[in-house]
Amino acid sequence: MARQHIVQLNQKIDELASLRDTLQELVEHCHGGDRPDCPILKDLASGGVASHHLS
Repeated sequence: MARQHIVQLNQKIDELASLRDTLQELVEHCHGGDRPDCPILKDLASGGVASHHLS
């Protein structure tokens, strides 16, 4: 039972690391500002790569 929990934790860690990497890449390409068409928010809202990792 504990081993299965460790496996699940490692899977979640991998998912979170992937999400971090995706968001980091999006942030690096963000020019900032107050634009309403922010690609980071669009990706999260549309169920894109970043939001897929949150499920």
